[in-house]
Amino acid sequence: MNVLAVMVGNSVTEAGLFAGEQLVASWQMGTAARLTADEARLQLRSAMAAFAPAGWPGEGASVQVILGSVVPALTQPWRQALEAETGQRVLVMGPRLKTGIAITCKNPAEVGADRVADAVAARAVAGAPAVVVHLEAATAIAAVDAAGALAGGVIAPGFEASSATLAHVAARLPEVEAQLPRQVLGKTTQEAIASGVFWGEVARIDGLVAMVRAELASAGEVPVLLTGQKAALLAPHLTCAPALHPHLTLQGLARIAEASAARH
Repeated sequence: MNVLAVMVGNSVTEAGLFAGEQLVASWQMGTAARLTADEARLQLRSAMAAFAPAGWPGEGASVQVILGSVVPALTQPWRQALEAETGQRVLVMGPRLKTGIAITCKNPAEVGADRVADAVAARAVAGAPAVVVHLEAATAIAAVDAAGALAGGVIAPGFEASSATLAHVAARLPEVEAQLPRQVLGKTTQEAIASGVFWGEVARIDGLVAMVRAELASAGEVPVLLTGQKAALLAPHLTCAPALHPHLTLQGLARIAEASAARH
């Protein structure tokens, strides 16, 4: 089955093309604060021309399109753009769409589409229980319990947002790019901020994952999957030993689309 999956995040919009379970192409775009359906369609058409492999999806082959969005104002423009460009009905992540995973949170409807897709993919890749750490505008942790349900999560300020917030609330502190510091003890203000942002995020993720693992109360070690912006930069320094999955959210969307098609 061929799937076009799009995930509209707060800072990055990611898209991927699947042939069966294989991701054959993917790309990222900055998420605009405002976007019309025509503008979204132009972005999609340009990206498809640049990244879609020759011959995809194949003559006469159908494509299932699925959209996840955590930016409500952009959901409808992207839905309209996808429908106009592909001529297909678009599956939109939300309370009405069956995802194949139970959500045991108090209000399942408020759980972000990215967290649901991450949990679906994590269960397929690593089994249950499992923990997903997704780095985007926020650092979001999703926990899959031993029964395979999305049991809850943790949401904290994002890695790159920490520096921006510090510069905003402290008049004399500059905003510093989030990157690996040369050492923990900074010799300048900029180096001290860079160290605090980077190693603070490492410590926070390790600490939160340890608490989530303990709360899941699993008899064995609970696998951790890491995805999102700066995941590759942080992964080698995390003691929770995460497996790096850069396209986990897209993989989850594709699995949900395939399951939906199989039911119809």
